[in-house]
Amino acid sequence: MSKSIIACIAFILVFSLTASIAGAANYFEERLQVIDSLYQDTVFGGRNLSGQRQNLIITFTPGNDLADDLPSGTDGYYAVIVDADNDGSFSDEPNSSYVDSGVAKPNEPKTVTWDISSKLSNLPDGEYRVGAVIFNTNKVDWSKTWDQESDRCTIDKTLEVTDVTADPIIFSPNGDGVKDTTTIYYTLSESLSRQYSEVTITIGESGGTKQLNPPAKPTAGTASGTNIVVWDGKDGVGRYAEDGDYQVKIFAKDAGGNEVSNTSLLVKVRTK
Repeated sequence: MSKSIIACIAFILVFSLTASIAGAANYFEERLQVIDSLYQDTVFGGRNLSGQRQNLIITFTPGNDLADDLPSGTDGYYAVIVDADNDGSFSDEPNSSYVDSGVAKPNEPKTVTWDISSKLSNLPDGEYRVGAVIFNTNKVDWSKTWDQESDRCTIDKTLEVTDVTADPIIFSPNGDGVKDTTTIYYTLSESLSRQYSEVTITIGESGGTKQLNPPAKPTAGTASGTNIVVWDGKDGVGRYAEDGDYQVKIFAKDAGGNEVSNTSLLVKVRTK
């Protein structure tokens, strides 16, 4: 028998042994489910204007096969782990990548809440895999038999509305064809065109020296980068604004739950 054939047989035997340890078990009665606490998708981590974070809810149920592999009267162990280095493996992750761990009892549902402000808060925004691993022992022990379920999630902790300006700042919306409109510019740190995201512009609701009733709400752009919106100087029902200073409020919200309100811009109507 050639050396190459022997080597191939040896590789198959080692692979088979590894699979029998790590992959042959079926310790889940109900599959892993990953969902955020607000929008029922898998994007989380954002902070709203009230300071509340959007968390990730991880649920699973250990199954009867775990009981069959345990000594009588003992329980297994679970760990919820984030593949922080995105290398496709949970076994090489340090303890700092563990969201939660504890006793795994067959047919006892587990619900784990990942609050990004207290667990793995230093992870940058991006896509990660989170997994639940169940061991047939009373601790995390990768040399024993284990089973895992995993799913993708996205951390989104940041949203910015910057570079808010208008040109001209002073304009005269009176229908004479001269400076009848002003162009509002702003920059979004990410696209807000997906589900659960939004951008609204409200002019003259509060602040400034004058208010509009109802306020103007021109259609806002949602693209990442610079957005351009033209205001014709009219209120929410098409009447020209009186002379005065009007606050421009840009509210933005993303799928991660981040909310931002920028009220730094005042535009000035001067028709006299």
